[in-house]
Amino acid sequence: MRVWFAFCVAWVSVVSAVAFADAPLDCKTSQPVDKYRFLRKLSLDLLGRIPAYEEYVALDGQTDVTDAAIDAMLKTDEFRVVARRWHESWLWPNLSGVRFGDVAINLQKDKATGISFSSSAGRRKIWRKGTGAEICGDWQQTQFVGDAPVPIPIVDAAGKTLYQQDGWVMVAPYWKPDTPIKVCAFEAQVATTGKKYACNVREGISEAACGCGPNLRWCWGTGVETAVAADLREQFLRAVDDATTGLIPYSHLLTTQRVWQSAKLLFWRKNLANLSSFSRVWTLAGIGDPPLPTDSEASWTDPTWTQSLRTGSHSGILTLPGYSLRFQTNRGRANRFRMAFEGQSFVPPATTVDTKGCVPGAADLTQACVCRHCHQVLEPLAAYFAPVVEAGTQLNTDKSLPPYDAKCDPSKQNKVSPFCQRFYVVDAKAHRPGWLLTHQWAEPTDALHAKIIENIASGPRGLAQASLDSGQFHVTTVRNLWLILMHREMLLDPTRADDELPLLATLAAEFKKSDDYRTLVRRLVHLPQYRRLR
Repeated sequence: MRVWFAFCVAWVSVVSAVAFADAPLDCKTSQPVDKYRFLRKLSLDLLGRIPAYEEYVALDGQTDVTDAAIDAMLKTDEFRVVARRWHESWLWPNLSGVRFGDVAINLQKDKATGISFSSSAGRRKIWRKGTGAEICGDWQQTQFVGDAPVPIPIVDAAGKTLYQQDGWVMVAPYWKPDTPIKVCAFEAQVATTGKKYACNVREGISEAACGCGPNLRWCWGTGVETAVAADLREQFLRAVDDATTGLIPYSHLLTTQRVWQSAKLLFWRKNLANLSSFSRVWTLAGIGDPPLPTDSEASWTDPTWTQSLRTGSHSGILTLPGYSLRFQTNRGRANRFRMAFEGQSFVPPATTVDTKGCVPGAADLTQACVCRHCHQVLEPLAAYFAPVVEAGTQLNTDKSLPPYDAKCDPSKQNKVSPFCQRFYVVDAKAHRPGWLLTHQWAEPTDALHAKIIENIASGPRGLAQASLDSGQFHVTTVRNLWLILMHREMLLDPTRADDELPLLATLAAEFKKSDDYRTLVRRLVHLPQYRRLR
């Protein structure tokens, strides 16, 4: 069968070659393609595969590939996947490099015994009162006082207690409930509160009575971090699916407040996100996020995806973790937006000797010599993302993170907290100590800095709307798609006879009016530029 198919494809190629026999081949000029090559080109671009033999045969009795056939391609699941890949090439939503798990709530497995224990030497020291290197013994724990295991003392030759040791218990972990595992008894504690704090919050990690909770729900287990990253990428791509298959207008990719949620992501936000330290990504559910499930509703193994409604400053993919965790600084987020949706990159000036009006070594990069050339554009753009915490996903407001907090001002405190170090200017010698890092230069000293204040208030939605209103979003989308389909940039040079600037303006205006991605694709593949070999 494979041999027969290969023969048929070769025969079709011969037929196509014969069709070109009368046309002289000229590698310096474009050559129009016949219907068979047009079909092959469409299939490769829109479906990601070569046409089937039957598709070639069906074309024999037709003068050309029909509009109906192209429309049918654009409605396939194959096109949906191809459109995903296009957007991945622009937006890079792969989060495999992001570290979600914190050592304090990570479990690892002892190779010799197969027993799971905490990766944190600090927590092991709290539980076992030793050096922090000790783990439980390879024996089953049977004695408890309430939820707490009764350990046995490990003593030296002089009878001095070195540490206390627990055994293991069998637990059905949330990530694989049908396969119970051995877990150190201290780690497996299910108490909900310690002496001062709840066990399912960051502060509870320091409590001796707090373990990983029921079914280990407050600890990261095998494969959990990888699964969270994979589902966050899928969440992002489902938003792309909605916009490229016509479920929502394409511009809503940047503005919609609908969000796809998997059961795994809800479980993660419910049980794990609140326990990470300040040195990890900040992914707590916050203002504007959909409500979290109850303990009884949260299920890691449920494969279901559902849609929820966000509120507040949320704005399309720009406030999805697939974007805010992939580009963790506001400058990085603004730069990627500018490149992907406005077709512009920062280019250093041809000369850096111009020092007029700059401040050598200025901490405010909009005033620094050399740096200011880019940062006078970048800083106001980055300000749009200030409502989304850097290296995180949570939205902040003046209530959750006030612009100025005296508790974080080193001139008013002997020692500032890790929380302050995460979000605020805590260097007493820096400009505006005690202010949010995002607000450090938000002062109405001139028009540029006043714009920074204005953009912080507008948020990501303000940036998206400005790009949509100006039409730059539509122009750039046309150019991005043109490059993919034509395998070349548009020729935008008014001095050339083949200048495509007028065509770009026409296509962008049409796209802005239709706001439909498949309509734009259909329009481009019907252009004579697409039906040519180059």
